[in-house]
Amino acid sequence: MPEENVDISDQAQAENADAEIEQEPELSDEYSAMKDMLDGNTSEAAGGESQTAPEKKIKSILSMRVPLIVKVAEKKMTMENVLKLSLGSIIQFDKDVYENIELMVNNQTIGLGQPVKIGENFGLRLLQVGDLEHTIKSLGGR
Repeated sequence: MPEENVDISDQAQAENADAEIEQEPELSDEYSAMKDMLDGNTSEAAGGESQTAPEKKIKSILSMRVPLIVKVAEKKMTMENVLKLSLGSIIQFDKDVYENIELMVNNQTIGLGQPVKIGENFGLRLLQVGDLEHTIKSLGGR
């Protein structure tokens, strides 16, 4: 089964169009506040007031640790073949070694990259990353 290349920008635009129809007003305000915080803009009052409730929520969200998944390849197999797998079995995938691999959060692709070796560790050199709004929405767990 050939692997499809995902164009993140087209996918994000399609999701943005759908989201604009369903979006509640509070979501866009929270998104704007989160974007401002990521850009380094703060909305603290000049009188030295403490952070507002939305700012505290945003800081809490930004400090959360989320699992990143690097999806190298996937394949469907019959249960019979899965049960035949044993130590030393080799599974061949229909993906070229030089194809980009996916970076995912919450089973949503947020970027594409190439595998790299860093010392004795595996890494990912990002070549394409989705926009901020798409990444935030992928954390939502629709």
